[in-house]
Amino acid sequence: MKKIIYTLLLILFFSCSSNIETSKKVPKLNYIPYYLKVYEADSLFLANNYKESFKKLDSLFKKFKRINVLEEQQLYIKSAYLSNQKIDYKKQFKFLIENNSFNKNYFGTNLISILDEYVTPKEYLKWKKKFNDKIIVGLDSLLIEMNIKDQKYRGEKYSSYAFQYKRDSIDEINEEKLINIFNTYGFPNSTNHNKSFKTIVGGILLHTSDSIRMNYFAPKVLEFVKEGACDPMEYATLIDQYYLYNGEKQIYNSYLNDPIKYDTIKTKLLRQEIGLPKSLSINHWINYKTFLMSLDANQIEKNKQMLKMFKKNIYK
Repeated sequence: MKKIIYTLLLILFFSCSSNIETSKKVPKLNYIPYYLKVYEADSLFLANNYKESFKKLDSLFKKFKRINVLEEQQLYIKSAYLSNQKIDYKKQFKFLIENNSFNKNYFGTNLISILDEYVTPKEYLKWKKKFNDKIIVGLDSLLIEMNIKDQKYRGEKYSSYAFQYKRDSIDEINEEKLINIFNTYGFPNSTNHNKSFKTIVGGILLHTSDSIRMNYFAPKVLEFVKEGACDPMEYATLIDQYYLYNGEKQIYNSYLNDPIKYDTIKTKLLRQEIGLPKSLSINHWINYKTFLMSLDANQIEKNKQMLKMFKKNIYK
């Protein structure tokens, strides 16, 4: 009997030991350095240094799994093509389309022309279907509904106190839904649903109550940033708006025309700590360049001041 009990204890011990070993989690990569390198590659692209932009991204992707595929991957393909790099363009487009809510009409003609050179319409549709087959069913429609309700009683004609209760009621319901989404699916981004302007959760986050924002949403969003699921600017605006709305100065300068709490040197360091570039005015240079190329003469005239500000604050 003693022998049987001893044998059972040994089995239990080794079983537990095995479980302990297999339950050890592989430490997650912190994506803060990743974002900073992408911003550097972005600024190099703006300066027409396509080769160095490509080299930075190519080196980065050897260590990190590329995450915000819609932006990083298009930058990688463009910089490779414009610097005559010998990469498998079909394979790169396949990765982009299968892992992201990529839509041909989203990009400018330069990327579309590269796509058309290497990918057939049949391949594009096949890869697009593969992405659509693995997205979270119903997340798109849920987020669209939440955004519609979020904006229902906002705007000048709803500024009176009579609509405050209605807004607060909707915001409270949206808070609960967003918590459930975060805890169940993670951060809604272009890898898990058909992301569009109508499905972005940034506006909903900015209408969360102070207490739940600082105790749940802020740390949760920062966690998503470090995991690579969420853009650092989401966290910055969430924090900065909280302080500005409470009569204080912002931390990360995500609101360009409002005062900052610290001097520019400390502000730049704080921005880099959460994955933002140290420049205090613009983030993705490639977006600026695409925007600039899309303007005609009249539009350039109308946007002179903004363009001047962008050029003055290029990432160094």
